[in-house]
Amino acid sequence: MAARHERHVPKEDPLTTLLTEGIPYGIAVGNHDQAVAGSPDSATDFYNQFFGEAHFAGHDYYGGHYGTNNDNHFQLFSASGLDFIIVHIEFDPAQDTNVLNWADALLKQYSDRRAIIVSHFILAIGGNFGPQGQKLYDGLKANPNLFLMLCGHEPGEGRRSDTFDGNVVHTVLADFQGRTNGGSGFLRTLEFSPSNNVIRVKTYSPTFDAFEQDANSEFTLDYDMSRGGPLARVGTFTDICTATNLAAAWSGLAANTTYEWFAEVTDGDTTTRSACWRFTTGTSAVASAPFRLSLTRDVAGNIVLSWPTTVGTVYEVVYRENLVEGGWASLSGELSSSASMLSWTTPIDASSPPRFFAVRQVR
Repeated sequence: MAARHERHVPKEDPLTTLLTEGIPYGIAVGNHDQAVAGSPDSATDFYNQFFGEAHFAGHDYYGGHYGTNNDNHFQLFSASGLDFIIVHIEFDPAQDTNVLNWADALLKQYSDRRAIIVSHFILAIGGNFGPQGQKLYDGLKANPNLFLMLCGHEPGEGRRSDTFDGNVVHTVLADFQGRTNGGSGFLRTLEFSPSNNVIRVKTYSPTFDAFEQDANSEFTLDYDMSRGGPLARVGTFTDICTATNLAAAWSGLAANTTYEWFAEVTDGDTTTRSACWRFTTGTSAVASAPFRLSLTRDVAGNIVLSWPTTVGTVYEVVYRENLVEGGWASLSGELSSSASMLSWTTPIDASSPPRFFAVRQVR
């Protein structure tokens, strides 16, 4: 959408939408919004005159922007128990790395929100990523909350779905400017159905009061909306020094189920949250009985791991140094329980990278 100087921007009436803040929205800067088309370094005066920070200030859904203007900005909104973040990124075939890092940091900061990326040109009609689209996908795909990217630019319709580390990202192109009367008002609607875990995409023209129903204009996207519910605290640690390895047990996990988690650290003044990581349990159900792994130090400074057990059950202490790459490695070998509690001790090697511990039930 081009914000030309002569355009009239109507005010939204909250009485019409029944929403105090009106309908949350944002607009991605396209090549025709730039003084020099295709140059993100050129002025976007008219765009910012009509859709700058001042236009959105005071609306609770407006999250903020990158840099000194509103060319790259984001919104936060919720509907039917689902929380979203939508990031609008300026048209830039080269894709400014600083802007990409800003968007990546936002998706990590709001890792508990479902993420949508909107930019002018991400996908070509043939289904291939454009130059900026490829950079956006490659730079943001590691965020498991990213599920949808939307764009226009090339007249027509198209879509693709990509999977990274088990997470599917749908990219959808819709651009009707090449049609009669500049598009005859055709627009896209996306209806989220949590009970069916699908997004129903439709194409509608208020000019004709009709839906376009061919396969490119009306379709469904599979999207799991069952995850992302209220977060439960797995463990809390206080008075921790930087050299301490920490572990917390997560009890009651179901078999063949995907879970997500993140870590949050605070020094009382500043709070930092990690990315949101995901794992899927195996076919063997995890015991639902309460299970808490405690971590202490003995007089020699060694780490002592203790956990409640069942007599005759065999356990194994495992560890990993990277929660994103690699897998768990055995540390203790098999440990057979002969009482209601089991402990295992390991020395601290200050020269080794920090380790994450877990206890696995072998049999």
